[in-house]
Amino acid sequence: MFSEQVIALNGRNVHYYEDGQDHKTTILLLHGGFGDAWLHWNHIMPELRHEGYRTIAPDLPGYGQSDPIASPTPMALVAWVKAFLDELGIADVVVVGNSFGGLTGRLLAANYPQYVPVLVLVNGGVIPAVPTLAQLLAKSPLGGLIFRQIARSTVSRNNLGGLFENQTHLTDEVVSRIQANRNGLARLMRAHSIAPKPEKRTPRVPVLLLWGEEDAITPRIVGEHIQRGIPGSKLELIAATRHLPHIEEPEIFLWQLTAFLKSLSSARAK
Repeated sequence: MFSEQVIALNGRNVHYYEDGQDHKTTILLLHGGFGDAWLHWNHIMPELRHEGYRTIAPDLPGYGQSDPIASPTPMALVAWVKAFLDELGIADVVVVGNSFGGLTGRLLAANYPQYVPVLVLVNGGVIPAVPTLAQLLAKSPLGGLIFRQIARSTVSRNNLGGLFENQTHLTDEVVSRIQANRNGLARLMRAHSIAPKPEKRTPRVPVLLLWGEEDAITPRIVGEHIQRGIPGSKLELIAATRHLPHIEEPEIFLWQLTAFLKSLSSARAK
């Protein structure tokens, strides 16, 4: 069974889950904007341990039990993850990131490739194209209030249906966990609306994109666009899933992920 840990970074608590043995290949699991690390990865981590991997899944700043940071812009989150890895004494990790977590992983790999030998983007990694109006609203004195209202609307039960192709996954527990983290989503959306586009955003490491084929939040065409922009990257679609394929079809997700990692290990061994 995995454990829960808390460490301090610059005086702020970081809460994370850990599973597996220290000497195994480590996978860093970064959740997206909807929910926290537990919601995204609690069912995935034990399976990866059985496959021989060590996994670490932090609550991103302002989510779950992790303290917020002043402004979680894309590059601020990259710095946060780098500091987290440094604090744990981890030199390199396979990064698996969903949605906003995928963007963080993409930028970490692009700016600090020595930390990320392999990157897996799960319906994520999009460099936001923020409308001018959203930028102005985010910078206004009422920006915090406005984005809290946007987040509240975004995570209403009626609007969460787009996360899953099979609506039986949208249980009361899932809705409750997502709604409990809406303030984290509000801060994330506002900070990403204000931030300039990062300069280094193209990873030069092996990249797999795992994409829910029916996703309407970040549609398949977005995944295809990202794949074309990252040399050598590979796109695999997971049928009958939307924005959270790792929750909706965990067995297929795990098979795709571990097959990719094993193929890289075999290629290096030759």
